[in-house]
Amino acid sequence: MTKSQIPNPKSQEVGAWGLGLGASRKAGFTLIELLVVIVILSILIIGLIMTFNPLTQYNKAEDGKREHDIGQIQRALDSYFNDTSCYPTSLTFGQKWSVNNQVYMEQVPQDPNCSRDTNQCYKYEAGPTNCPQWAVVYGSLRGPAIPTSACPLITRNNGATCLPVGFTDNKYNYCILMGSIDCQSISSFVIGPTSIPSNGGGGNGGGGNNNGPTATPTPLVCPGDIYHGCTSDSRCNAISPKTQCVGYGGAIQCYCDQHCNQQCQFN
Repeated sequence: MTKSQIPNPKSQEVGAWGLGLGASRKAGFTLIELLVVIVILSILIIGLIMTFNPLTQYNKAEDGKREHDIGQIQRALDSYFNDTSCYPTSLTFGQKWSVNNQVYMEQVPQDPNCSRDTNQCYKYEAGPTNCPQWAVVYGSLRGPAIPTSACPLITRNNGATCLPVGFTDNKYNYCILMGSIDCQSISSFVIGPTSIPSNGGGGNGGGGNNNGPTATPTPLVCPGDIYHGCTSDSRCNAISPKTQCVGYGGAIQCYCDQHCNQQCQFN
């Protein structure tokens, strides 16, 4: 056996020792390494949540459906107008819309949250005649930073009011206009309940209990002084005298629309 062939015990020990170190290194991560990985993953997860907020994405998806729904309703209304030279005096959401075997919509869509919150339901308004020449469909978007252009009525009439009663209080911010609208009629249309602020607190500037008189609702003023309301038969009927209406000393919620804005069980 030559000298080069003679095994070196020290080299074998070093190799075995080195192999042992390698094996121990492959056995797992150290505590510090695990902590570093956890911190990095946590930062990535937080960043993803901030970028793709689930609630924001959900609201965007529902708002997309709302805009699509109302766009479909607008096309159906325009088709009806082309056939009859009028817009319908009322529109029943959630049901089939057909006239004389002409189907305009298999089902008029409704806001996805309407069943949970009636203040989010789509609302329809038409001119106060038997053959309306204009119509508006209202909706409520829930996404962040809704532009005022989402409802042209907000900036209509040279900045003067051209919004339905309760439009802002019920968080409506979206609308589609058809025809030449009448701001006077629109401003008397009740889209939902309004918040009535109470009088100030107790005397001497203190908050205290509010013992003052309760503020009364602003009276609704309808064109021609003609009012309608949901009566005991759950139908929309003419209300006369108007002193039966809320705001005039009565208890009936009145509307200018002859269909009570579709608020009665049987319109």
